[in-house]
Amino acid sequence: MKLHPFKFYQCLRFFLTDAGRTLQIAFCLLLLFSVFTACRDKGVHCQVIRVGEGYGYIILQGRDTLIVQPYVPAVGGGMPFATQHHAQVVGELVCRKLIAGDSPSVSRNDVEALR
Repeated sequence: MKLHPFKFYQCLRFFLTDAGRTLQIAFCLLLLFSVFTACRDKGVHCQVIRVGEGYGYIILQGRDTLIVQPYVPAVGGGMPFATQHHAQVVGELVCRKLIAGDSPSVSRNDVEALR
């Protein structure tokens, strides 16, 4: 399909007017807003949860749940974290690993080092 030169210049003249600039600015703002929203929703973060007499954590990506960890990982017995702080720091370690593209697994040494 060939664009007639006259129509092309009419379109160009419109975009060089105030109305055209307003439309361009609105389009750019809409694009920036959608990119910002998409990036924000993809953020990986940790949320501490109460589990019985202790704590666990959930790893979320936006509104999606990636990992539910109600117990201390790499330690047998299904024991929850004793403190909210310990659950938070281990959960944040898992988040950093996910963001870096690494495996989210943690070792017993990792868990004990973060006490």
